Amino acid sequence: MRSLRHELRAVVAPPPVSESEWESIALSVVSRQSERLGWVLFLPALAALLAGAFVSFFTASDVPAWVRLAFGAATAGLTFLVLSAVADRWQARRVERYERVQR
Repeated sequence: MRSLRHELRAVVAPPPVSESEWESIALSVVSRQSERLGWVLFLPALAALLAGAFVSFFTASDVPAWVRLAFGAATAGLTFLVLSAVADRWQARRVERYERVQR
């Protein structure tokens, strides 16, 4: 009976959390939000800069056609490789069984 009472108290009134545990929880939340904000700001800016560079490169009249084709093919290949790696990682993240395991 005491064991059941102890278990019920733990559910109704969870044990207190130490100050260092609260700090680590707060820092992890802030860190995650900061990281997301950083990516939200970085990726559109990078996309705009790369788009401007591609437009000016491909519209320049002094660049030979074979250089444009080679550069376009290399860029497309790199883009597909990065996108496939991101897609694989995203898929693995969705089915990761040991996400919450701590070492």
